[in-house]
Amino acid sequence: MNPRELVALRYMTHFRCTGGDCIDTCCQGWLVFVDQPHYVQLKKKLATDAASAAVFDRNVPLLPAAERAPTRHATLRMDEGETCAFLDTGRLCGLQKEHGAEILPDVCLSYPRVVNIVGARLELGGHLSCPEIARLVLFEDDATDLVPIDSSVLGVRNRQLPAASHAKGATAAMLDALRGALFELVSARRYPLRSRLFFLAAAALRTRSVFERPKIDLAALGELLGELEAPVAHAMLHEVGKPLFVPNGFALETLVRAASLRGGVERHSTFDRLMATVLESMHTLAPHAVTMEPDVEGGSPIFGIDAEKLLPLHRARNERLRERFAAHLDTAARGFLRHTLATKAPLVAAADFPGFVLALLVRAAMHELLLVFHPRCDDVVARGDEAALRDLLRDTYYVIARAFDHNKRLGDALLRAVEERVRSLQEAAAVIALV
Repeated sequence: MNPRELVALRYMTHFRCTGGDCIDTCCQGWLVFVDQPHYVQLKKKLATDAASAAVFDRNVPLLPAAERAPTRHATLRMDEGETCAFLDTGRLCGLQKEHGAEILPDVCLSYPRVVNIVGARLELGGHLSCPEIARLVLFEDDATDLVPIDSSVLGVRNRQLPAASHAKGATAAMLDALRGALFELVSARRYPLRSRLFFLAAAALRTRSVFERPKIDLAALGELLGELEAPVAHAMLHEVGKPLFVPNGFALETLVRAASLRGGVERHSTFDRLMATVLESMHTLAPHAVTMEPDVEGGSPIFGIDAEKLLPLHRARNERLRERFAAHLDTAARGFLRHTLATKAPLVAAADFPGFVLALLVRAAMHELLLVFHPRCDDVVARGDEAALRDLLRDTYYVIARAFDHNKRLGDALLRAVEERVRSLQEAAAVIALV
């Protein structure tokens, strides 16, 4: 690896895996790929005779030949409870305990670290789908500041690094500058959170026409970047957005649709359970707006939602939550936005960048929707319990990240929904008004 400037989001300098004490496990609920070199090592260690070879083939099945790649050669089998076959009763990795960390697939050993090469920088962040990362990201103002680090902070075996961007050369440099400008916009505490989200919406909708062209107009992108960095533009957008922040049923329906996407997420996953809990709470609080019918096949209940009827209750509950905890909610949203721009934006193709930014707004509003109707919310607000609120924020953010950040079909479905339903500043402002 060529020498590079090493930087990290500050929270990664404090990160330590909590292992068996974690409230969840990273060995459950998703597809884990095994890279080809470690597949060979695992097979050599675990398939020592005919009987053990049969067990190995069942627990580490090869991908179809046409789908194999050096980094995706096989998978780790998940049992009926969606748990890795190698997780022991103490919720620790049996492979690591028996054979040491070096035998683990790259995905297992690097998680929850995210390492990106951006120009001359190597940037270290984390996956919000890890509860401990979520805890570190959401509650401190400086958690997502970029700070210099030495190589020891990178963690073990980060020799295979993802590309910084699908773009190259001048386009990549311009996208990195755009990411930096958006990062600064969401950081600008002199404006309320809604205005900062509106700044992102305006930037996304302006760049959409630039990125939709067959060849990116770097001059137009540079001009837009100059506008985004101008304080006078921020003040103007702040005033433009104020009268547009009016929630409506269409915006709430957009959030409900986004939160109800499946895209291949396994039934009974952590996200599925969170959604069922929130939908049942909605039905209990507003049976006139949220109907619940049993599934004739014995599965999860089927919910019907009238967003217009649900809107007044959402507004009242959101105002009550924000009256008590506005600063905490804004710090969490700011941490989420800065974290995602830092760790995910470098991997977004230029053509997808506007949709990626708009999806951030929908995710921010989705977090608040699920918080507002979570059955734990009433008790948290009634007691003014900051510790309980932090637990609820952590649980909501990391569970949503597990679904949308690690399931390409679900992430793509969210992008399509956003592209279809958030086409103007007015529509974006109505979504933002739900935050």
